[in-house]
Amino acid sequence: MGLVAGFISSRMYKISWSKDEAKVIGRIDRYGLIVLGFFILFELNRNLVAGFIAPTEVISTISFALITGTLYGRILGTSRRILKTLHREGLFVPHHRSSSKS
Repeated sequence: MGLVAGFISSRMYKISWSKDEAKVIGRIDRYGLIVLGFFILFELNRNLVAGFIAPTEVISTISFALITGTLYGRILGTSRRILKTLHREGLFVPHHRSSSKS
């Protein structure tokens, strides 16, 4: 659940390439604000969500797992979007390993 929330929250920023600054830029757009609002609600109610999943004795553990999944999902989603932007601009070409054996 945290991984999904993190992957969705990585959509907060519109990622594009700035030719003037020669770097990837992230800006919050209208949809990003909506996602940010839902992400904040999710984070504020994380213990409530964990309470539906498990008994109160393990909510801290479940909450930590949700936080970890959320952060990991954000990292995966953001890095995927950065790589797609660089590839679209012709600045990144994926290197495929050859399967040749000697």
